[in-house]
Amino acid sequence: MRTASTHPRPHRARRGEGERLRDEILDATEALLVDTGNAGAISVRRVAEAVGRTPPSIYLHFATKDVLMQAVCQRQFDALSERFGTAIADVSDPVEQIRRMARQYVEFALDHPEHYRLLFMSGQRTEVKDLEGLRLSECFGMLHAAVDAALASGRFGPGDSTLIALALWTAVHGLASLLIAQDLEFPPLDDYLGQVLDQNLAGLLAR
Repeated sequence: MRTASTHPRPHRARRGEGERLRDEILDATEALLVDTGNAGAISVRRVAEAVGRTPPSIYLHFATKDVLMQAVCQRQFDALSERFGTAIADVSDPVEQIRRMARQYVEFALDHPEHYRLLFMSGQRTEVKDLEGLRLSECFGMLHAAVDAALASGRFGPGDSTLIALALWTAVHGLASLLIAQDLEFPPLDDYLGQVLDQNLAGLLAR
């Protein structure tokens, strides 16, 4: 007489469970990033332990550690773009939009230094591979749109919108990087960022 098998049946994910696990994996990876302050210290095994799963469960959602870290980067880009959108929602002047996005960018770096380093200082690649991809990305795209609007409205003198947007990003990125990388007593943020923006915008504003 055949008896029932004592081997457990393979677990079949309930509807939505896979998406929840993916979010848990990203949450755990970000928490490890904050704890260690170093993306190199994070392994798939450590992430699996943090969510109470085995490494193969992680690989079902992220084929490699690099893919996992890219997903973390994209998640943070999305969060930054939300901050940009909220900051400029009630502003029509494109120059003021640029100032507000710059402030959000620096505050993001100060609030999330480990995430900022991963995004902009670690060499970790995202799906953006060239200038065209950069223009289509949400964060840079919002800055680029503000520059386009400043050129079209006559707030800026003539110039190449992509070069202008890149130069502004370079200036603000440099300030943010210094703030999180150097243990120095910098001037108050309003004064410091204001000076950087004033100097960079001075050569752009129409006379």
